[in-house]
Amino acid sequence: MCGADALGIPLMTGRNATITSTDPHTGEPIRIRYDDHGWTWEPDSTVTLVAARHACGTAAEAACRYVHFFTHPEHARAYLEANPALSGEVYDQADSIEGSRIIFGSLLGR
Repeated sequence: MCGADALGIPLMTGRNATITSTDPHTGEPIRIRYDDHGWTWEPDSTVTLVAARHACGTAAEAACRYVHFFTHPEHARAYLEANPALSGEVYDQADSIEGSRIIFGSLLGR
């Protein structure tokens, strides 16, 4: 599951959720919670890298593998630099949630 998918599930279902992940650049743990009070990101510097491989294929093949959470924007940029076959953009938390809401928020008729 990619980061956008993970954020989309509580938006689709309207249910509380805890997302656990690991920064692929450093191995540091990441925890994102959604409940009646909103979103909590730990660490609070966590961002989402929305990247894709320069190739033809399905969204799952070209992009989903490369949509990850990182503990700091610098880690996401370093990951992109270390993987020249990818291009992408670093999203802050608000933009990450909004992007997932646009893609997944209304899929279950909520």
